[in-house]
Amino acid sequence: MFNDNSSDGTTGFGGMMGDGMMGFGGGMMVFGGLMMLAVLALIILGIWALVVWLRNTRSRPEARTPTGAGAEGGQNRAREILGERYARGDLTTDEYNERLETLNE
Repeated sequence: MFNDNSSDGTTGFGGMMGDGMMGFGGGMMVFGGLMMLAVLALIILGIWALVVWLRNTRSRPEARTPTGAGAEGGQNRAREILGERYARGDLTTDEYNERLETLNE
């Protein structure tokens, strides 16, 4: 059962199977440790990606609810859009004033 290594005077497991790790030595322990670190890194990366995605989703104007009470928040956004279109030249001054009056009603 025990192999007598007469060259160094020690006894223990050895022979054809090596040092009891089936010839792999500490390589399997290193591989297992690296795999554990890789899984941990993927979990951390996934949590980080989720936080970034949630932060970006909540910071987009179309994802937020209008500020203000009730429909007033929506009217403010409508005025902003109307002003942007007027600034780009999509609307004439008359069209802008007419639509602004409609919003103010």
